[in-house]
Amino acid sequence: MSEPARKPNIATLFLPVQSRAAALVAALLVFAYDVLTLAHDLSFYDSAELAMVSVQLGLSHPIGQPLYTLTSALFAHLPFVPPLLGLALFSALAHALCVVPLVAIAEALDRCESTPARGALRAGIIAALALAWPVWESATRVEVYALSSLLCCWTLARAMPLLRAAPRAKRDSTTRHALVVGVALGLLGATNAYLAVFTATALLPAIGAALWTRRMPPRAIAALLVGGVLGLLPYAYVPIVAGRTDVIVWGAPTDSAALLAYFRGADYARNRGIDATAFFEHLRAWLAWSVPAGVLPALLVGIGGHIALGRGRALGRSAVAILAASTIALLCSHTVFHVDITDYVDYLAPALLLSSSGSAALVMHVAASSARGPVLAGALALTLIGTALFAAPGIHARTRSRDHAARVMATGALDEAPRNAVLVVSADHWAAPMLYLQEVEQRRTDVVLVLYGLTSSRWYWEHLYRRHPELTRIALRAPGGRDRRVRRLLDAVPDRAVHVSDAELARTLGLVPCEVGYLVRVRPCVDTRRAAAPGVLALDSSPLEPAAATRALADAMNVVGTGSPATDGALAEVAVGRGATLWRLGHPAAALHALLAGVPPAQRPRGAQLDPRALAAAPPLRGELPSWREPAALGDPRRALFLAGALMRAAGAPDAARIYTAQAAALGLPEATPRD
Repeated sequence: MSEPARKPNIATLFLPVQSRAAALVAALLVFAYDVLTLAHDLSFYDSAELAMVSVQLGLSHPIGQPLYTLTSALFAHLPFVPPLLGLALFSALAHALCVVPLVAIAEALDRCESTPARGALRAGIIAALALAWPVWESATRVEVYALSSLLCCWTLARAMPLLRAAPRAKRDSTTRHALVVGVALGLLGATNAYLAVFTATALLPAIGAALWTRRMPPRAIAALLVGGVLGLLPYAYVPIVAGRTDVIVWGAPTDSAALLAYFRGADYARNRGIDATAFFEHLRAWLAWSVPAGVLPALLVGIGGHIALGRGRALGRSAVAILAASTIALLCSHTVFHVDITDYVDYLAPALLLSSSGSAALVMHVAASSARGPVLAGALALTLIGTALFAAPGIHARTRSRDHAARVMATGALDEAPRNAVLVVSADHWAAPMLYLQEVEQRRTDVVLVLYGLTSSRWYWEHLYRRHPELTRIALRAPGGRDRRVRRLLDAVPDRAVHVSDAELARTLGLVPCEVGYLVRVRPCVDTRRAAAPGVLALDSSPLEPAAATRALADAMNVVGTGSPATDGALAEVAVGRGATLWRLGHPAAALHALLAGVPPAQRPRGAQLDPRALAAAPPLRGELPSWREPAALGDPRRALFLAGALMRAAGAPDAARIYTAQAAALGLPEATPRD
C-alpha cells in the first residue's frame, strides 16, 4: 500500500517527499557521522581564508561567496561554540540536508508503488552514498561546497513540479514555481557561480521540452529570470563591505574599475585558457584518478539510473549527465591542473550526490524487474555502498576530527620568528592558516607576514601597511615584478630577521638559505651549529630548533595518516622541502628525519639499518631535485621516500637506500621504478 501524498512543508524543505520520516532519519544519520568526524580546528588552503572572512565579515577571493559568508557568519558566532567548530558544523548540516532533495528526486524516478520499507531502503542507499569521501571531504571542514551542493540539489528537486505541470493548468502556480526556482538558482550563484551556471544548463533540455509541449507557459521563463536576479542580491554585500579597512577585503573593490576586476576574477586570469591538447591530457589524468577513487563508477551508475528512468519524470534523462560533464570540463580547463587539489575533488560533490538518487532509484527498479531482481539489486547496492564507504580513506580510517596539523605548523612558524621579523610565504598551506592566526586570533602581530602570491596586488600592500604603519613604503611600480617588490621591502628593513616558506622561494627572491626551522631563515645568517656527540644520530641543533619542527611534523603525520585528505599532502610537501634544504646545508641526519616525517606511518618501511657515523659523513646535496614525472599540487610522500633512498646512497648505505627506494616504487612513484 503506497504512502499518502504529503503536502510539502518545512520538514521536507518544501519539497514533494513521500517518505518523509525515512528521509529525515537518513539525514540525521549523515549529520551524526559528519559531527563525529569533522574538523575541530584550522584546515589547510582556502578553508582558513573562508573561516577568517566568516568570523570577521570581510571579503574572500573573487568572485566572492557572499551568501556563504553571510550565513556561515551566524555559525561562526554561536554562543559557547568555538568559531571554527561552528563553521564546520554548518558544512555538516548543509551536507546532511542534501539527503532530503535527493530522496525527492529518487522518488520521482522510481516508477513502482511506494511503501514505507521501500522508502527507507531508498533513503538509506542515498545516505550511504552521501558519505563517500569526495563528498564527505568538504562537508567536514570550513568550505563553501556543502552549501552549494545543498542549493544545487534543492533547486533541481524544486524544479520537478515545474517541468511536469499539466498543460494549461494552474499557470499561476507554475509561474510561482518558476520564480522560486529562479531565486534558488540566484542564491546558488551567490555561493558558487560556476555551479549555478552548470545547474541552469542542466535544466535547459527539460525546460525546452516543457515549453515545446506547453507544459510550461512562456511567462515562466520571465519568472525564472526575475527570480534569478532576486537571488543574486547577496552580491550587494561586496560593495557594502568594500570600504572596510580593519579586515581582509580582497581586491578592495571601492570603485567601479576595482569592482569589475574583482567580479572578472582578474587575480586568477592566468589559470584560464589552455589548448585542446592540454585539455585532453588533463582529462586523461582525471580519468586515471577517478576510477580507483571510486568517482567515475559512482557517476556512471547514477547517471545511468537517471537516463534509464528519467523519461518524462523527475529532471529528464540528461540533467545530471550535463552537470557532471560540465564540472569535469571546468576542472580540466585549468592551466594549473592537479587531481589532488581539494577544490577539484569538492567541485564533484553535487554531481556525485545527484548520481546517488539515480543509483537508489535504479536499485529499486532492478529489485522489482524480475524474480531474480532482489538478488541483482542487492549485489548492485552492496557494490555501490561498499565502494562509497571503503574507498580510501574509508569511513573507518578518517582522522579529520584529530587533525590539528595546520595550526601546529602555522603556530610553530610564527612563534619561532624573532620579534618584528618578516615572514614571506608562498605556499597556500602556510599562507592561509598563518593569516587566520594573525588576523583573527591576533597571534604574533609584531611579525610582518608577507603573502607572496598577493604581492602583485596593490590592495594587499595597502592592507599590509595598515597593519604595520612603521614599515617604509616602497615603490610598487618598478621593473622586476613582484620578486623585486618583495626584495625592495626586505632591503627597506635591513635590521629585521627574514624567514621564507621554502628554499625555492628563497632562490626566486635571490636569497640564500642559512638555517631551517619551521620555515627557512635567510637573514641573519650565522653558523651556530654544534657538533653532535659521537655515535648519536643527531638532529640539527641550530637556534631555530629544526629538530622540534621535525618532531611536530612527524607527530602530525602520525595522527592523521591518510585519513584527512590534503593534510598528508601538505605535510609531505613541507617534509620534502625541509629535508632537501637541510641536506644541502650539510645536515644529513636532520634531513633524513625530516624526509621520513612526511611519510604516513602505514607507508614507512621497516628494517633500514643506519650507521650514524656514515650518515653524518654524507656529502651535501648538489644540483637539482628530480623533475618529477607525476605532478602533485600538495606534495607526495613517495617523493620523501625516494629522496631518503638517495640520501642513504650518498651516505654509503646501499641496503637502506634500496629499502626506501623499493617502498617508493611499491607505492607507484615512476622515478623509483626500474626501467627496462
